[in-house]
Amino acid sequence: MAKDADLDKLMEDLDITNEEEEELVFDEEFEETGNRFELCVVGRFLTEKSLNVRAMKSKLADIWRPAMGISIKTLTAGLYLFQFFHKDDMQWMMNNGPWTFDNAILVTNTIPAGGDPTKVPLNEVEFWVQIYDLPTSFMTEAVGRQLGNFFGKFVLYDSSNNSSIWREYMRLKIRLDVRMPLKRRKKICKRDRTEFVVTCKYEKLGDFCFQCGVLSHTERSCKKRLNVGMEEEGKGWGGWLRAPPRRGVAQGRSKWLREENSEGWGEISGKDKIQNIQNYIGAHSGGSQRGGREELEDNMESNLQGGIIGRDKEGNQKVVQNIGPGAEEQDGLLLEDRKRQRTGPNEVMDMDKEYNNKTTDSGLSSLDCTESSSSVLAKLARQASQRQ
Repeated sequence: MAKDADLDKLMEDLDITNEEEEELVFDEEFEETGNRFELCVVGRFLTEKSLNVRAMKSKLADIWRPAMGISIKTLTAGLYLFQFFHKDDMQWMMNNGPWTFDNAILVTNTIPAGGDPTKVPLNEVEFWVQIYDLPTSFMTEAVGRQLGNFFGKFVLYDSSNNSSIWREYMRLKIRLDVRMPLKRRKKICKRDRTEFVVTCKYEKLGDFCFQCGVLSHTERSCKKRLNVGMEEEGKGWGGWLRAPPRRGVAQGRSKWLREENSEGWGEISGKDKIQNIQNYIGAHSGGSQRGGREELEDNMESNLQGGIIGRDKEGNQKVVQNIGPGAEEQDGLLLEDRKRQRTGPNEVMDMDKEYNNKTTDSGLSSLDCTESSSSVLAKLARQASQRQ
């Protein structure tokens, strides 16, 4: 019993607090060799909705199509780690954003060496913007740099947008703080004190709040909407901030139309020829309940059955070569098909038997229609000789 009492006394006197506070000093220097997150990107989606993570992973992988593949892991709720396996795949994804899933914008950032992926700031996203209503003399990179720094942080000026003799807008890449409202317009004053206003439209813009203009939420969860008097003021933002698609609907190109900076003018490529065929199908399908493709296939099938269609010297259509069954043979085949549809492959209805015994004005019975055209012609010749 004495030993147990001594043990209890020692446990009461034991205190590890001081030991925990003491510093542990390593004799050697430990430095991380390289950056294990060099090919990784951390990201989050600007949405208050719950996402289908499995669908998101599959969709982004299909859109990015990295040559060496990609691995997407969930770090915490709403925070994801995108691991690439080649730097080119990673750079392409970073340079061609912004990316969205279910209209929610993806905010990404790289991870510094030795950094914690869960503590990387995710507050900025790059956008291509279009600046409208600029005078022609103001379509310069110097002006674009100043406008870019007003609407966000200037990143890049799209000089390829200057290839046309007429430019509807200036195109810039800027970096935006997602916690700040989207800027919509800017008043500019010339040297002669005349003023004009330019407007900004954002490419690939997903969901955002029409009430306060912030990207991180929609109007439904906007706290500013609950303030007294906000309904009377109205919404200052809207869908008009979204830039229209830069690529129009593909159409067949005329050989007489000369595009700017185009090589081989006057030649129509194979791609354009295919597009012209598709346009022809669409243009000739009007007034028909069936689609243009089915109608064209029907015409092709009829041409194959009746012959190859060509044109004579006057431009009229004519049959150049018969390659299918003749009219008599076709009628016989259709008759047999109707019999099989009604009764089966090996049976004939009684009404058909009665009809088969009847003869036409030419002296041929209905059964003769099922014979080949050569046998029918021979029978007609025999009947004509007998009459003589």
